[in-house]
Amino acid sequence: MQQHHPASLFDAKPVLLREPSPWKLAASVKKMAKAIMNTRRVTLCSLADSRLPPARRAPAALDLDSQIAAIRSYFSEIQGAYDLFWALDLLERPIPRDHGGPGVQLPKDLRAELFVGYCRRRAPDVLKGVAISYDANRWLSSRIDTLRQVQNIIPEPLEQLRTKQSRERLAVNYVERVVRLRDVATDSGKQLVPALHLWNMCKQPVDAWGMLPRLPRFRTTEGRDSFIASRLIRWFDPKWWERRLRKIWDQYNEHCAILLGKVRKGVSAYVSSQGLQAFVERQRMAAAWLKDMEAYNAQDNIVISLEEAVKASVANPTNRRHELVVRARGFSDVADEMGYVGLFFTWTAPSRFHPWKTVKASQPGKADTTTENPKHDGSSPNDAQRYIGKLWERCRSALDRNVSMAPGLPVPSKPLRCKGVRAIQPHIDGPAKWRLGGGWDKFRQHLANTPRPYDDPIDYFGFRVVEPHHDGTPHWHLLIWVKPEHKHRLIGILQRYALSHDKGDLERKRHPESKCPYSDINPRFNWKEMDKEKGGAVGYIVKYIAKNIDGHRVGDQGDLEAETAATEGARRVRAWASLWGLRQFQPLKGPPVGIWRELRKLPGRLQEAKGVVVAPLASPIMEECRRYADAVDWKNFTQAMGGPCCRRDERPLSIHRTAFAEPNQYGEPTTKLVGVRAADGHIQQTRSGEWVLRKCGSQSTTTPKDGGFWGVGERSELKVCERSEALPPLGALATTVRDDLRGSKKDPFSGMNLFHLGLDTEDVAMIQRGLIVKAGDRYVCIRNGDLKVSEQHPYSSPDELSPYQAGLEATWRAERRTASLDEIRGMLAQSGDPAAWLAAMTATGADDALALLDALEEEDAEQASAQLERLRDTVDLQAWPQPPVERRQEAISNAEFFGGSDDWRLPADEQDIHRTIAEATKARLTGIRPDHREALVTHLMDRADAVTPNGGDIVAFVADRLMPMAPASTTRKQMT
Repeated sequence: MQQHHPASLFDAKPVLLREPSPWKLAASVKKMAKAIMNTRRVTLCSLADSRLPPARRAPAALDLDSQIAAIRSYFSEIQGAYDLFWALDLLERPIPRDHGGPGVQLPKDLRAELFVGYCRRRAPDVLKGVAISYDANRWLSSRIDTLRQVQNIIPEPLEQLRTKQSRERLAVNYVERVVRLRDVATDSGKQLVPALHLWNMCKQPVDAWGMLPRLPRFRTTEGRDSFIASRLIRWFDPKWWERRLRKIWDQYNEHCAILLGKVRKGVSAYVSSQGLQAFVERQRMAAAWLKDMEAYNAQDNIVISLEEAVKASVANPTNRRHELVVRARGFSDVADEMGYVGLFFTWTAPSRFHPWKTVKASQPGKADTTTENPKHDGSSPNDAQRYIGKLWERCRSALDRNVSMAPGLPVPSKPLRCKGVRAIQPHIDGPAKWRLGGGWDKFRQHLANTPRPYDDPIDYFGFRVVEPHHDGTPHWHLLIWVKPEHKHRLIGILQRYALSHDKGDLERKRHPESKCPYSDINPRFNWKEMDKEKGGAVGYIVKYIAKNIDGHRVGDQGDLEAETAATEGARRVRAWASLWGLRQFQPLKGPPVGIWRELRKLPGRLQEAKGVVVAPLASPIMEECRRYADAVDWKNFTQAMGGPCCRRDERPLSIHRTAFAEPNQYGEPTTKLVGVRAADGHIQQTRSGEWVLRKCGSQSTTTPKDGGFWGVGERSELKVCERSEALPPLGALATTVRDDLRGSKKDPFSGMNLFHLGLDTEDVAMIQRGLIVKAGDRYVCIRNGDLKVSEQHPYSSPDELSPYQAGLEATWRAERRTASLDEIRGMLAQSGDPAAWLAAMTATGADDALALLDALEEEDAEQASAQLERLRDTVDLQAWPQPPVERRQEAISNAEFFGGSDDWRLPADEQDIHRTIAEATKARLTGIRPDHREALVTHLMDRADAVTPNGGDIVAFVADRLMPMAPASTTRKQMT
């Protein structure tokens, strides 16, 4: 019987395929049911229960048979069998890569979630009696196409990124690739080659992951070669690769969560629950480490709690919000003094960047709903951010090259379609010259006798805020002050670039009065002029500052986009920005805030209030700026620094840094911020002494090997190595501490790593002698050459675990038990004789096998009970004899193909491979008992799929020919 394959719904011509193999269909359904059970994040109820509201549904059954029955309930009739076969085959089929190479298999949990979503979309049509669910089929096909685009970004199988150990192995693998390319380019170091040639040779592995930086333009060859050398050293470092592979894996998981609808209004706004949990855990670990550490200045004998130092800096969200509001207020006062007008822009990415869209409620009082956006092309939040950022770069260039005519210069009658100065004097030659007529010659002659045109850049300054939509797609808010005469010119430039793509997304409307058609641009680009009666610029921007930092006084309604409290919405926004690496707030021009922060560290009003005489600084301009910074007067500070639009190299003050004698681990020169430098050469030191970090209450300190300093007050100077993993609590499982700090590569037990854990030199000595040291709530020791850290004693067996740890342990045990039982089912079905299977084991292995057989009997009594009774009657494990040599060789030869022997080799021709699989399947299925058929066919199909992509289909084809009657009829009954 031949039917139209459901995939023909999306092809130009229908494809006729034979009836699905009942053996392959049963095996695929069983594997999908196991994947749904192991995922734990999704559940699939039966079709009858899907009619009920979620609150009235019965809990989903967790046993295998119930899951299989639930799956088959969505695929009734013969057409349902075809849809089920097509969907499972589409999910299990490796996704081909655009650039060739082996295909990529979707992770099991992702396949399970896609299949559950497919079943839920089929449910309405199945309940109505519709034969083919077109919408559900189109949805699954489009999801697979979107995931194929996501998979093409990752050049390696996803399983190599899933765990920390696999990422470490992959990092070493890519380091070896770069080293091999370097050896090829330099003939194993025997030949000197130009640095640019070495860059072009070694960049291929880095470029495959999209991590290749753009090679800047340098004025000298030495500068370019130094840049290339520092990047090559990074590519030779496995830890550099590990950090970036971890970031790619985290963003991939978040992107998949967005595509599956786990990040949207009503589910989990801005960021997925998994991403939020990882962010909260990182914050908790950082807070615990800060609490146990302190900063010590030996020169002045000052001890400061590191936790209090961080709370007093801009790392504290409250201080960060206060500083941003002060700067916004200062910019507003400067603009009023200069006569500038304030404009507030909202810039949104086109529809193809938004995976979900909001549908307004039909009745007031009801909540809005979300639905999938059919125009979404699989773009991630990073893609949307880069898109808007690229357009903003073009806007800045257009604003800087705004061309005005000199007084007395005639304006051409028609605007020339060129940019910049070329609009005044373009290069026109050939036929185009004569199309302009004699006007062009007159214009050129007039240009020679009149003053040259000059550029009149549009002066502007302000703020840029990035915040997410409910589905994680970023959009921009721009607060810009500009001269009144440049207002419309600035609006026109920004609008032209913001609407330069995807103009078809704009909705066409008619004006209510003139009835003229126009395009509604408000969803993409909106602007309004500041109204001083409503609070001015500060009233507009302070809402977005508080909403994206800590939710302070946002309002009783909370975060309307996320439908949560304001504080919870702000925490989700911070987690979103941290995961995708986005900068939330950025000033547009204005003086550097670093100088403001350094001058505020000098003595000022607080000391004067205590009666301390504060001497003025030697530099007049520095003293003036210090007084304004001390008085929290950003307006006058900006004017004293040259104004808001002054170039940085023309400002009177700059940050002063000193260089260290030794470079960092990548060969780059390192500097330390020590004070402020005036244009007249005067230097005011704002940081004195050498600060070191140590454990609270410890009299001994640990200093960095490179002779660096730690200054309290600036986050970049606290040399804290980042954690190797954003993991939940360690639990009973110990983790190996990685040495990410500079200078610690040769000695994995150096004081730098132990210092990062908050230990002192005495603790280090004890650990190096083999003792176990308790650091806070964790134990530190050296085992098997690695530094181990755990929350439980290495030799203890904790009776009580935290809920998170207990969940991890239970999940791990369940997965291992399921895998072991599947392996036993395949082995039993393959051999047909448990005694022969145990004969190939040692006594210890047989004991473990018997224990698993007991578990198998509890789960599947019909399959294992008879074999188990026979085994117990005929086998004596205490005096287990070794099998004869002939019997062992016969067992090896029978399982040579499907047993995965290393000595066995596949034929070179694909047809010979298929013929070999068919013959081996026929030999294995001949004489097999009925109760072993299903497990054996499933085992053989898995083995054949591992050999060749179509191996499982060949096994299923042979099984249909050898055993067509009972299994086929049974499967058909289950389908109908």
